[in-house]
Amino acid sequence: MDIDKATTLIPVCTGAKNLSEFINTCDIAVKSVDKNILPLLIKIINSKLAGNALEATKYWDTEKWEDIKSILKGAFEHRESERTLTIGLNFAHGSKDMSEKESKVYIKKQLKNQALIIFVNGLPKHLNLALKARDPKTLETAMQFAKDEEMEHNANLQMDKINKEYKKPKFKRK
Repeated sequence: MDIDKATTLIPVCTGAKNLSEFINTCDIAVKSVDKNILPLLIKIINSKLAGNALEATKYWDTEKWEDIKSILKGAFEHRESERTLTIGLNFAHGSKDMSEKESKVYIKKQLKNQALIIFVNGLPKHLNLALKARDPKTLETAMQFAKDEEMEHNANLQMDKINKEYKKPKFKRK
């Protein structure tokens, strides 16, 4: 397949709503083009990211299709819910297959995961998306990422406010 055909196949991806179509189409395009033009195709794929999808990939290296796909899936595909983790905890607590020590380790790990998920899901949408894209492994890391993102968000809001004030026409009364 030539680059023009591959380019016309790939839709714009804005996030979860059209993620499956985007990934499937990109998979076909990546497998179908000559390996020499693959770097160009990856740049085109990156140019097709918009909105939340673009936001999710902005902190990552996106020079390989598999990396882009992994980032998007991590940001938009459904993760374990609080209920699933609770069921897992109940299973570990009552399981006869685990020793008491193994059960305690498992429960501790599940509680940490549950705390992380609850924290990320409770954030405002702009922070939630940014944290899912950064994929923190611990609650402490997630809290630091959220703090950094909130500072950047507030700085952007301030800059927007300053720009609006600066661009506002100044009329003098007579």
